[in-house]
Amino acid sequence: GLANGFLFAEASIRSKKAGKKLAPLLEAMAVEAGALDVYTHSLGAKTGLFSIKKLKTAAVRNLILTAPAISAKSLMPKKRFGFAGKSVTGKVAVFFSQNDPAFFFPAKRKMGRRGIIGPQSAYGKNFVNIDCTGEIQSHSRYWSSGTVVQFLKQEGIVRKPHLSGK
Repeated sequence: GLANGFLFAEASIRSKKAGKKLAPLLEAMAVEAGALDVYTHSLGAKTGLFSIKKLKTAAVRNLILTAPAISAKSLMPKKRFGFAGKSVTGKVAVFFSQNDPAFFFPAKRKMGRRGIIGPQSAYGKNFVNIDCTGEIQSHSRYWSSGTVVQFLKQEGIVRKPHLSGK
């Protein structure tokens, strides 16, 4: 109820501060790795996006947003996180579910419930909207979702671990 709303608001403010603090670490990792894939969940979408905004180089190859607790329009150009399309060289993938209880009223307008809204042309070809409504019934289910794992493998973001029988 109301207490959860206050906690969310406080956590939302802290996510911006955390993103600014995370940016130098991502920058250092990108120097070693060449490029990064950033995977976020829920309110972590804000932290990830704020850190990407602070990066000095285009070091993010793919941005994976599972159940993002941000406005469904916030990735559009000229909106709060509209920079993501230009900051990410590969895919910006949004995984959402209308059955995710974290996004029932009053959070029903969040991207985690609706996905990216608006015309695809407004976002760009690197944006992917993936509806997991048939599979996701709980907020934490994305971590083991077959749809998410399949996408990550298909895009070469994760690979099947090499198992040696020797």
